[in-house]
Amino acid sequence: MVDYQDGKITADQLKQIRFEGWAAKLGITPLEMNSAFLEAMADICTLLPGAKELLDAISGRAKLGIITNGFTELQAIRLERTGLTDYFEHVVISEQVGIAKPDLGIFDHAHQLMGLPCKSKVLMVGDNPHSDVLGGINFGVETCWLNTQGAAARRELRLIMKLTL
Repeated sequence: MVDYQDGKITADQLKQIRFEGWAAKLGITPLEMNSAFLEAMADICTLLPGAKELLDAISGRAKLGIITNGFTELQAIRLERTGLTDYFEHVVISEQVGIAKPDLGIFDHAHQLMGLPCKSKVLMVGDNPHSDVLGGINFGVETCWLNTQGAAARRELRLIMKLTL
């Protein structure tokens, strides 16, 4: 996945190579293995505690969008199954744009889709310290690391215990 985020391989190449070893052991093609993986990912999507309540609280008060390195075929299904489709004005998928986070190009693309709001009014929230946090910081927007695993930060980050509108 890091090679994909770093732009060294395409989404189609990732789908092919990430399961080559397992697919060979199971006697199926890597694409069949990838398809089964994506189906399983769609089946197990669940919301974090408080996510729906947070979205309800800010819905209508802020424009919301998603920037994801996830695959196109999975994103609409996940949003639909979690009941979140209507909360987001734009869903920017790296596979469709051809640029993955943390590349500034995908952040710029999303920023343009959102109508070029002042960057001081933008908050990037993400759970990946490399693609989300580094990408948001480098793009020049306030960035919040959603650290549900309690991982140690690899750089000094400002700690926010509570966000308010």
